[in-house]
Amino acid sequence: DTVQADGMSEFNVDKASGKLTLALTQKRLGAVTVNITAHQKFDAAAENLVTEIPGVTPLDVEREAGRIILFAPRFLDVSTPDERVSGLFPAESSGPGRIGRAVQVASWKYTQRPFRLAVQTSPRPAQIAAVAATTVGVEPDVTKVSSEIRFQIENAGIDTFRLAVPEAVADDVRFRSLNPQHVIQQRVKSDAVDGWVTWTLILQDEVTGDVRLAADWELRADGNAEAEADAIRSVALSPVRVLPPFADDAADKRKVTLTQTRGEVLLRRHESLSITATGDGDTLEKIDVRELEYLSPDGYLAFRYFSQPVSLTVSVRRHEIHEVVATVVSRAAVEIVTDRQVLAHYRCRLLVTSSERQRLRIDLPAGADLQAPMINSTRTTMEKAVDVTAADGWDAYYLNISREGTSDEAFRITLQFRCPISDGIVYPYEGRGSRQTLRLPLIGDDAGGTVVQETRLAVWSPKDIALVGEPRGWSAEGAPVWSLQTPLVSPSSHQAARELDNWIGDGAGDFAKQGVVAVYRAIGRRETIRPKWWNRPFLVLVISGTLCVVGFILRHTSWENRLTLVIVSCLGTALWSLHDSTETYQYVTAASYGLIAVAALWIGGLLIGTSSAVRPGNLPSGDNRPGSSDKSAGRGAATGKAGAAASAFAAGESSSAMSAGNAVVTGTVRRGDDPLSGPPGTVSPSPEVTRWMDDLMGGKQS
Repeated sequence: DTVQADGMSEFNVDKASGKLTLALTQKRLGAVTVNITAHQKFDAAAENLVTEIPGVTPLDVEREAGRIILFAPRFLDVSTPDERVSGLFPAESSGPGRIGRAVQVASWKYTQRPFRLAVQTSPRPAQIAAVAATTVGVEPDVTKVSSEIRFQIENAGIDTFRLAVPEAVADDVRFRSLNPQHVIQQRVKSDAVDGWVTWTLILQDEVTGDVRLAADWELRADGNAEAEADAIRSVALSPVRVLPPFADDAADKRKVTLTQTRGEVLLRRHESLSITATGDGDTLEKIDVRELEYLSPDGYLAFRYFSQPVSLTVSVRRHEIHEVVATVVSRAAVEIVTDRQVLAHYRCRLLVTSSERQRLRIDLPAGADLQAPMINSTRTTMEKAVDVTAADGWDAYYLNISREGTSDEAFRITLQFRCPISDGIVYPYEGRGSRQTLRLPLIGDDAGGTVVQETRLAVWSPKDIALVGEPRGWSAEGAPVWSLQTPLVSPSSHQAARELDNWIGDGAGDFAKQGVVAVYRAIGRRETIRPKWWNRPFLVLVISGTLCVVGFILRHTSWENRLTLVIVSCLGTALWSLHDSTETYQYVTAASYGLIAVAALWIGGLLIGTSSAVRPGNLPSGDNRPGSSDKSAGRGAATGKAGAAASAFAAGESSSAMSAGNAVVTGTVRRGDDPLSGPPGTVSPSPEVTRWMDDLMGGKQS
């Protein structure tokens, strides 16, 4: 075929004598390498074929040594008859391990001629083990069958595979190779035999090892069977059959042994269907899906078989389908920053799961100036919805929600915008107190296709404004905490606002906040919120100032009256807290300064008494020191004087007269060695205080 040599100019071949003559370009000294390639006819399919191995004999040489290396494909058994081999000695393997698909099988060496070499060849049968893994997807209107056929080829390579499919799907079946290196070159269809059609698949090259092919087809359901719910239909299934690669009458038939055929069948169903299956086959058995070896255990029913053919009959029942919501907003976090101006700043973060893949309707408050919306961390677009009519006070938009994830994966929507919250005639937070209406974004329409599970709202207001109580349909977040520095505003509200980021997840972009915050929570969809607000300094002044005035007036009444009034006030506060505990708590914190002032006023009066000193003219003489009976008389006289003083106060006497009337000296001056004597000018509490203390301690002790 070819002759190659170093420095060769030409060569001539005398076919009659079989002599090859080379001509070099110049005389050479040293080694000269000559490569000669040739071929001869060979019948690889013949049994026990003896073939003489030709050799090349260099002429006019003084000494010769050589090596013969034999290569053969794997599908041939090669042996050397002893009587046909002479002059050769086995040698160690050297050189390349394979040439194309032929592998090295033997090596000899020689040092002199003549020698003789002949080999005997017989085709070695290829061994094929096949596994058919079939997945059946039962859906309301179609049954999809996908079979993966795995071949394990040993001993010899083949390029031909035969598969049989039911005659009903022979024209619709699709064959493909699952390995890009194994390309199907031809697909040949034969005539139907006993309801089966054989397809012959021919690859570009002979292959050994693992080969994976796939066969797919669909079975359409009868329209009448699907007309009504609970209708039962039957589907006959026959997995693909694996046949020997060569037919009995094939001209190029080779010895191929199909050693094993086994298969698995996995049935999957649509959620609106219920299925049962029965099988027909000698070795077909029903197994648990967890026993599958070649298929994933995510199906409904599973079968296994070890011989062909097998068939399955699947009974399908369709149930009534109930529509489910297309969009679920599991969490919605809305932050609104308000001030004494028309525009308020909004940030909305929504955790959404939606079957919508293109766009989602969102209604924003009318006049909203929208910034760039985002899905997760990617910017998206928003357009005005002109084909729908939004409710009064809102404008309808469509948000582009095209994304890479699946429909059951939650994604986060972030919207920032500003919109007016008043008509411009009356600005927010004008006056001493009122209610402020805030509109919220609405996801989806009101037809029931969207569900909002939980909403949390943080409203920021100026520092001198306090949002009081719980608006209708909302509950306040954060445990109330008493604060004297910021009455009406609980420090836990700021903590609840910080926890909002952890609850919904950090949103993209910055959002400026100022003032004090109130956090609310609601279950379900909410359109508006109308929180009650008060001017905080004004409300604290009114409540605390009123308490101070009342406490000052009551400082002259008895302790029984004071305690009664305090108990009744506490009872009324407790009853009002049943209606709105948050509002009640805020009003109590607004009364903190007044309560402290009243407590100081009353406790100071209790400790000091009604007089700060005793005048000398009011002291009793030494000759009239009272005994036990005199003391009782003195108490009676003092009581009479106190009653007279009270009458004088009720009659409107002057303050100097009241002070003179109320000056009661109950102490006595003791002299000499009298054990009852004491230092001059000793002052005791007033009789009313003494009597109240005696009653409190259980009565006067004798």
